[in-house]
Amino acid sequence: MKVLAIDPAFNSIGWVFMVDGELISRGCLHPPKPNAKAGKMEDDFRRAAALCRELNFTVRFYNPDKVCLELPGGCKSSRAARMLGMATALVAAVTNEAQSDTHLVSPFAVKRHTGLSSKADIIKWALARQPKLFDGVLKRSDNEHIADAYAVYEVWRDRAVSDMRGTS
Repeated sequence: MKVLAIDPAFNSIGWVFMVDGELISRGCLHPPKPNAKAGKMEDDFRRAAALCRELNFTVRFYNPDKVCLELPGGCKSSRAARMLGMATALVAAVTNEAQSDTHLVSPFAVKRHTGLSSKADIIKWALARQPKLFDGVLKRSDNEHIADAYAVYEVWRDRAVSDMRGTS
């Protein structure tokens, strides 16, 4: 089973690609830098479109059977809410284009599954399960997004196993 797990956000989209439980690849997508000359809404759209192209390439390249993504929630401002909505919409559009089964995972489910909430603890937790998860990652700040994407994968996998056994 080929699974692409995604931690969507507007400034970074972390992802892991797993095949039959084995880590094949991982990464973090970033939009272009903001354009100070453009209006904020126009620039946010430009950046979201660039993320959409990158994510679309990733999905088509790996051609997953399943796409699992954390459905983010909670914002501190109206602009953050708009950016979060754009990130969620672009992931939905790309996964729909890929015609992969899509499974949503809430942030609460990730916290319940791992028992953790701090970024540093999630990174340690993921690294303990996948020692090569961050090998070659150039930007240390990408680790939290990759770790979150891996946690999304584990939540999906455990749900799938429970469903097969008829337990919840």
